[in-house]
Amino acid sequence: ALPICNELTSEHSRGNHVEIRLRDLTHHEQRRLFAHRATVERLGVPNYFDEQRFGNLRYGQGWIARELMEGRHEEALKSLLCAASERDSGAIGAFKRALRESWGDWSACREVAGRFGQHHSVFDHLRRNEGDFAGAFFHVSSRLRLIHLYAFQSHLWNRAVARMLAA
Repeated sequence: ALPICNELTSEHSRGNHVEIRLRDLTHHEQRRLFAHRATVERLGVPNYFDEQRFGNLRYGQGWIARELMEGRHEEALKSLLCAASERDSGAIGAFKRALRESWGDWSACREVAGRFGQHHSVFDHLRRNEGDFAGAFFHVSSRLRLIHLYAFQSHLWNRAVARMLAA
């Protein structure tokens, strides 16, 4: 029998604790911190997502989830699979370059993907269903799709927090 799973709520994270150590503060900065200490203790501090969450930008892919939501399925797929980055290893760079050069010729892209062992089912789908880029995304791993969804959600969160703090 499967164990009974309860829904996670904010109550489950009550034990989470973060300690921040500040060093080399000027006297003026120390005074400002102590002046606002009670407010921070009462309200906490805003929590932004940091650059680690946004590898999609470091690797030149942009906001794949936004492209999908706006109906630009081909652009999203091409950015996901072909965006060049100076951070790409030699093999990954060659894979992406070969896909860019073959884009639109789905048999050639399938051959490239087969040689590199990645995303061949995406191009099998496009060979059978010309122009169905939205459907091709169902052949991208769930993990990769979720990474891009979470990155965009985190970006929206950061923008909302910044807007709230500016108000």
